[in-house]
Amino acid sequence: ICEASQFPLSIIVVGVGDGPWDQMVKMDDELPLRVFDNFQFVAHHALTANAGSVEQADAAFALAALMEIPDQFRAITELGLLDFPP
Repeated sequence: ICEASQFPLSIIVVGVGDGPWDQMVKMDDELPLRVFDNFQFVAHHALTANAGSVEQADAAFALAALMEIPDQFRAITELGLLDFPP
């Protein structure tokens, strides 16, 4: 994950089931030595278990999984990791 942060790559890991996900949360929040925050962990069951409908569960999951992409893209662009100008 740290080495991958040198490239224009976003990593999304989905935990299916009830965990335990402590290590994944720690990796998401505390990985040192990354050029940018390229890792997002999403605990699927925790997000969707209390949703009122399948549509709400899908929307909650999509939001959580993709919410860091704009910031990651901005960082990738600012760091010059893409071959085209911003």
